[in-house]
Amino acid sequence: MNGGMKKTGAFCEFYKEQVNYALRLIADGKADDYLWDGWDEGTETVFNLAC
Repeated sequence: MNGGMKKTGAFCEFYKEQVNYALRLIADGKADDYLWDGWDEGTETVFNLAC
């Protein structure tokens, strides 16, 4: 809790970095072995940076 309910949690940055890492793996196509078939059906790409 890090001192109270109205304060930022002690591990917020840690969890944010974990989510960023997971999303980066998914975006790079490195997490396909860990995701179920069709996990992205029904989603739409709202931003695509093609190099």
